[in-house]
Amino acid sequence: MTPSSLPTPERSAEAVLGNRVLLAAIGIAALASIGLGLKFVDSGLAIGATLILLAIAGAGFALGAQRLASRYVMTFVLMGFVALHIQLAQGMLELHFGVFVALAFLLVYRDWKLIVFGAAVIAVHHVLFDRLQAAGGKAWWHEETGLVHGYLRARHTVRRARESFTRIIDSIKMLGHQEWTHPAHAAVTSGTAR
Repeated sequence: MTPSSLPTPERSAEAVLGNRVLLAAIGIAALASIGLGLKFVDSGLAIGATLILLAIAGAGFALGAQRLASRYVMTFVLMGFVALHIQLAQGMLELHFGVFVALAFLLVYRDWKLIVFGAAVIAVHHVLFDRLQAAGGKAWWHEETGLVHGYLRARHTVRRARESFTRIIDSIKMLGHQEWTHPAHAAVTSGTAR
């Protein structure tokens, strides 16, 4: 049974689960933002941006998980925290992996459009920060051309990279065909999720 053919109560349960998972991830991201701000000397930005993003998340959560707008708002906030983490850590490459972690969290919704939206938010972030840097502004980001391209090349020669890449592609295909079979979603559709 595909998600689009599920009865409304089950789809609502999935949306509620998704919003709860994202709210927890947002809470952790908020704490991380404050920690990063204190460590990298920009606590004013950390506190101010965190409060704004938390207010937006609260409004999105209050809309109710059954509303599509709520899921888009929660996605925007989570990706916003990733962008904030990168800025607060002055562009540390390690924090760029937060993009992939956040995109993985979005799988809980079982909606490929939210993943594309999350990726688009980060793409816009990169373009804006590139332009800010070019204009002499205080924005941090690094483009590591070898990282992604190296991974894509490694999939042809390194077994673990090939297996990882195959899993990613297969998961995206399953999600696009609404055939995602994650255990958390099985609990939702069987009515055993809280």
